[in-house]
Amino acid sequence: LMHLFIGSEGTLGIITKIYLKLVALPKYQMDLLAVFDNLDDAIALTPKVMGAGITPVCVEFMDNASIKQVEIFLDEKLPKSDIGNYIIIQIAGDSEDVLDEQCEKIVELAEENNAIDSLVADPAVIWKSRKAYLEADRARSLVFSMEDIVVPMTEIPDAVQQISRLAEKYNVAMHCAGHCGDGNVHIDILKDDRTQEEWEEMLPKIQGEIYALVYQLGGRLSGEHGIGYKREALLEKYTDPVELSMMKAVKKALDPKNIMNPGKVVSINDEVPVEA
Repeated sequence: LMHLFIGSEGTLGIITKIYLKLVALPKYQMDLLAVFDNLDDAIALTPKVMGAGITPVCVEFMDNASIKQVEIFLDEKLPKSDIGNYIIIQIAGDSEDVLDEQCEKIVELAEENNAIDSLVADPAVIWKSRKAYLEADRARSLVFSMEDIVVPMTEIPDAVQQISRLAEKYNVAMHCAGHCGDGNVHIDILKDDRTQEEWEEMLPKIQGEIYALVYQLGGRLSGEHGIGYKREALLEKYTDPVELSMMKAVKKALDPKNIMNPGKVVSINDEVPVEA
């Protein structure tokens, strides 16, 4: 039941109690930045790091367009921002010696993977840059569409490259950043100075091409932000009918009166929800 409820967005029931297993914070932490002029090489670093027996706390990526936008927003020069794509790796543990060994191994793997630079980064600088991604786009364009796709980790380069081609096709700014370790890609599609009519005509076309690409690559509409009501019709459109039927069967079995967050994720009928 735990795994059934996680991600169900309140549509299957109400959680009244949760037991958490807490883990002590590690004593030491290290942040590394690997810079690549080729996104394929950048993304390919993650499985090599994990294959070397290293389990990072997190692995983040930023494409070059995002880096340049953040640089403008922060008014700070970022490393290799002219051509670089970033992989940010955080490792942690209770032994400085072990972290040093892991750091050396990651740098070695990055260099083998054609990194143009790799260094131990100042966490205050590098995480400020990564976390400013959304604010930087909002500062440029108050109106933008934030997409939250997820694809298999190995398909991230293909997804980002094809999204870049869509940006050129529609002559629109589209910035990508996300989590390499789980295939989650955030895409900001910026309205910039287009009229509202132009924006409303263009956006659904771009989204349609993105979603078709995502499912072609074995991905899904949302990796973190959820389906809610905004993406319910899209879920109906792109999900395998058998899979969708199973989701609706589970919903109907656990919530036959349709009173648990009705109208979100999947709809099991057209009835007006019954008062609890």
